[in-house]
Amino acid sequence: LEEVFVPENHSHILGPGAPRGKHYQSPLYTTYPFVSAFAFPMGAVALGIAQGAIDAVMTLAQTKKPAGQTDTLRDRAVFHFQLADAVALVESARAWLYASVEQAWAVAHTGRPATREERGR
Repeated sequence: LEEVFVPENHSHILGPGAPRGKHYQSPLYTTYPFVSAFAFPMGAVALGIAQGAIDAVMTLAQTKKPAGQTDTLRDRAVFHFQLADAVALVESARAWLYASVEQAWAVAHTGRPATREERGR
């Protein structure tokens, strides 16, 4: 686009020392780089997608029969093992994300800038 006017209140400067809007004044936004604040919501979306996939396959397993087979997925032991692995992965990822958010929030309330290690978590 060229020669397009964008009102100042519809833009945002990213980077260190950039002014922050009134909605981005909490300690979480002022302790960590602005772009880091997007990592947690993206992780939550990924977890929602993964949980949705597990829910869908559990529904499908009630009636789906693999090609050339007579029993449904729910009746197959290997399906249960694979489903358990998937559930464990999603639940461990969810626990890790929650722990990371709690740690970030705790660091944000110290009043000091986050260390490199804390920002990388």
